[in-house]
This record gives sequence, structure tokens and C-alpha cells, in this order.
Amino acid sequence: MPEVKNKPEIFTAEAGNGKYRLDAVVTLAGKDIAVSVTGGDRPHIGAVAVAQCAPRVNRKERLDVSVSVITLAGHKEDEIARTMAMSLSREFSVNVMVSAGMHWDGIPARGIAAVCENSHKLCDVIIQEIKNRIQL
Repeated sequence: MPEVKNKPEIFTAEAGNGKYRLDAVVTLAGKDIAVSVTGGDRPHIGAVAVAQCAPRVNRKERLDVSVSVITLAGHKEDEIARTMAMSLSREFSVNVMVSAGMHWDGIPARGIAAVCENSHKLCDVIIQEIKNRIQL
């Protein structure tokens, strides 16, 4: 990924309509990417994932992505944070931090499925916007 700028560049993104929409604030800091994903009745920080892309130990021509996740007690946003951090790191071969925090009172199974689908869509939107900004 080419150097963006010395000054961080910030943009917002969203995915989904209505109740289960997700919002993101994305910061491009040099070659690193920081994303805050929120949604629902009470946006917050529930989980934070940090991904690092590095050459494989035994095959330098291939890259591995390592992800570390911290999930706050009682929260379930770890898979959204982990998946998005891994996808962005793999796509751009950079360090990525994703915080995720969304809450809906009494969310049904179909609502959880919609949130998961929207998180994948949101990641795609973010990838495309970064590509547009760095003009790959």
C-alpha cells in the first residue's frame, strides 16, 4: 500500500439500512488503518482487534496475517472486529486496528444475521474507499 500522507486521513462509511445499519469511522495513518465500527441503540467499544501482515517464516513470498483480539466482558463483537481486521490487513498488507461495539435490546437471530452481513458489506465499502483514495 503506498504511503497515504503524513497527516491522517479520516472518512466515514456505512452499510445496511434501518435498524441494523453499521457505521464506521476510518483513519488512514501513514500505512496503518484504524476503524471504529458502531451501531444499534448503544454504540460502544466491545472488542478490539489488531492485525499484522508479515512474510511467512518458511515461505517469504507468501504473507500471513496474525490477529490479536481483546473482548470486553459480556460483549460479543470479537468476530466482527477479528474478521474485518484480518480482511483489511490481508487486502493492503498493513497493520490494522478495528474496534467494534454495537447493541440492540432483544435482537432476534435474524437481526444478528443482518448485522453480520452488514459487517461484511461495510468491510467491502471500506476497502473500495481506501482503493479510491490511494488510487491503486
